[in-house]
Amino acid sequence: MLPRMDEPNQTPPEAAPGTEPGTWPDPFTPPLHAHVPSTRVALLSWLGILVVFGAGGLLLGQQELALLAALAGVFVAANVADVDPQWRELYYALGWVIPGLGFAGGILLGVDLWRSGLPLTARAALVLLCACAAGLSVLSVATPAANRMAKVLLGADRPGHLLRLSARIVVLTFALSIPGWFASQTVLEELLRDPTPLLERAGLGGGLIGYVLLAFAGVGWLVRRDLRESAARLGLRWPRAADIVAAAIAVGMLSALNVGSEWFQQRYFPDSWKLDHRMTEAMASGMRPWTIVLLGFSAGIGEEITMRGALQPKLGIVLTAACFAALHVQYSWFGMIVIFALGILLGVVRKRTSTTAAMIAHGVYDMLAALMP
Repeated sequence: MLPRMDEPNQTPPEAAPGTEPGTWPDPFTPPLHAHVPSTRVALLSWLGILVVFGAGGLLLGQQELALLAALAGVFVAANVADVDPQWRELYYALGWVIPGLGFAGGILLGVDLWRSGLPLTARAALVLLCACAAGLSVLSVATPAANRMAKVLLGADRPGHLLRLSARIVVLTFALSIPGWFASQTVLEELLRDPTPLLERAGLGGGLIGYVLLAFAGVGWLVRRDLRESAARLGLRWPRAADIVAAAIAVGMLSALNVGSEWFQQRYFPDSWKLDHRMTEAMASGMRPWTIVLLGFSAGIGEEITMRGALQPKLGIVLTAACFAALHVQYSWFGMIVIFALGILLGVVRKRTSTTAAMIAHGVYDMLAALMP
């Protein structure tokens, strides 16, 4: 029998001993003098926020916002359980969501791929990967397994609930990425045949709010850190001259990488180029100026605050870029490699300057790409 998920007899993580001047605060650990409300007040505050945005997302048809708000709630519960042990039962009640979704996702993907028109050998291999992902989801419930994941991926020798949760999500993202990519190709064909502009169905504004909620929940806003400390942990600051210069250089490098890779892809991998080109056209079709701006803000702020802001300080530049690419299964395999390279560049910008600079670079790059499909 598997041990109970995140058993309470595990040694809790030590408080952060402080940080050196000029460095970001230690990720996922509370500062020594956090000006935060009581745990009960923090929970009630987060409950109100998540109910408003979660229910609002459902009522307005913004499913991504509702889903991200629910995920943010799990992170809030993990933070609270680490800070105040009396709330562990709350996390136990919610923490099963991630391995449960991973298990269900593996099973459903396996069934869908087995029924697909792929060759038998490919179907068998993909179903095996799905079975492994489902099994990994179950295995991650056990605290020793989750501890090992957190140690390997996040460098945590004594992980708490939050780090184990983060490690589970990263592992399952990677485990489901390959079968998810194959399964997405059939869905994409149906989406691309729909004449409705793709971005009108995506709910960009809702996604932006959801990712911001998720990032602040992940770093423990109101639970471990106040607003200022949370912003510092996420690498957020008012743009400085260094941020503007770094973002401008990054936009030039991202654009050059995009142009060069597209030329190479079109010449040597025309089939994958056609898929990515169709996706780009579907996203750009019917876009108005305000939609282009919203696209830049949604991707620039939403994706960067979660990937480079919240995750990169613990996962590192390379693995964060790989996770970033694994979440873009709507593109061809070549397109995902390019996205990985883009993620590396944005990760360097975040490390050398700030998440703010990475947001600016990502947002401006996406706007330019939308104007010149």
